[in-house]
Amino acid sequence: MRWLPALAVLLAALPLCGQRELVVQNLTRFLRAEGVAVVVPFVQGTVKDLPSLHVAGTATAWQPFGARWPDGSLRQALCLFRTQLAAQSESRPKLEPGSGPDLPTGEVVLPTAVIEFVVRQSGQTVRAAPVRVADLEHNALRRVELRRTQIGTTGLVAELRIAAWRDQPHAYVDVAVFFSDPTSKAMQCEVDELAIETSGMALLLRHPGRLGIRQVATKTGSRVVLLGNNTIGDGQGLRRTG
Repeated sequence: MRWLPALAVLLAALPLCGQRELVVQNLTRFLRAEGVAVVVPFVQGTVKDLPSLHVAGTATAWQPFGARWPDGSLRQALCLFRTQLAAQSESRPKLEPGSGPDLPTGEVVLPTAVIEFVVRQSGQTVRAAPVRVADLEHNALRRVELRRTQIGTTGLVAELRIAAWRDQPHAYVDVAVFFSDPTSKAMQCEVDELAIETSGMALLLRHPGRLGIRQVATKTGSRVVLLGNNTIGDGQGLRRTG
């Protein structure tokens, strides 16, 4: 599902009580029912903490982010809610005053799948599972966790950002791998194969053909090859999403 703020420049010029309309688009060929996050901007001085707004008839969470105005008020916040759209359709939900329907309580549960980065290099195979660093976001509807690991002594660093929505069976994942080894004078890392293996859930990355990704389902999850017979320069790397 693709979501866009509607007329962001116009929204920024309106007072808090002015009418706001969001645009949510489903560009795929099948129905989608899932969480949506839309950036909503605010005029300086109108929102000190959390907006007193909600998507009409829908439990709505707000997640402030980024720099604030000089007076400490919010410049923008993520508006999070669940919606359903038919294939290749668009909706225009309105933001209404007030907190709206009650939000669910309790923690948002992250996927329990095992995720390992696997590097094959000069006949040697090294595995590493990213470990939790911190929650980048945790509200009533969505949780985003950062995980990171060094992949053995290869000089490669792997990073995962997992975004899980409450009561949603799938999660979104951002993957990053880069070469950064201050203990080595090497200016590049030769890689025979760089892959991600999962158990308990399958990992599906976007645009596999265009990015040269090979991904297959296994009996327990999936195996995704990010890179083969290639070189990663010092300070360089790759990012993928799925």
